[in-house]
This record gives sequence, structure tokens and C-alpha cells, in this order.
Amino acid sequence: MDFIPYIKHRYFSALVWAMKNIASHYTFCFFLNNRLVAFMTGFATNYNEIVFPYVAIDSKYGSYAPGKLMIGESIKYLQEHTSIRGLDLSRGDERYKLEMGGVRHYNYRFEIQL
Repeated sequence: MDFIPYIKHRYFSALVWAMKNIASHYTFCFFLNNRLVAFMTGFATNYNEIVFPYVAIDSKYGSYAPGKLMIGESIKYLQEHTSIRGLDLSRGDERYKLEMGGVRHYNYRFEIQL
């Protein structure tokens, strides 16, 4: 259970708490030997997909690829139980995203000065 405080402090921002009250909110957790090793939470869009801005993986179990397993099982669940047909793992160049077909992209930030 020592992973839960890590998730709480690192990932439970105002966005996560706001998503809790959204009807189209989805959270998936992956347990290994009764231990939480991967977690993702997101929301469905109007385009039949879920955007997951938060994915957390316990690095102690990284060699087991818990993120990939969780994503794979989530896809199976969504295929069988929902009309959702897209998963957006949001930005980032983490290895698992690239290995699963993700493409690096840039985010642009503009500063408007008076």
C-alpha cells in the first residue's frame, strides 16, 4: 500500500478530483499479488475515446511491464463492455507509449506580452 500515498501526492491534482464527478470518468487499476502496481484515470470525449492524462506505474515492478498489461486488459474490457474505441494516453515520450505505436509530438506554449 506504500504506492497509494505516492499516487495521491503525485497524481491527484484538481483535474483528478474534478474527473471523479464526471459521468464519463474511467479508472483502471492493475494489481499483482494483491499489490497496486499500475493505475490510470481519464475521461471519455465526444469522439468515442478516453483520454488518460494520468498513468502511474510502480517502478519496482517495471520489469513485468504492468502498464502494458493494464492497457491491454483495459482495451479488452472496453471492447466487451462499452462503445469506446479509442484510447489516448496523452502526451509524453515514455518507452511503453512508443512501443505501443505512440508518436512523439511537441506541445507549444505562447507567452503574450503587452
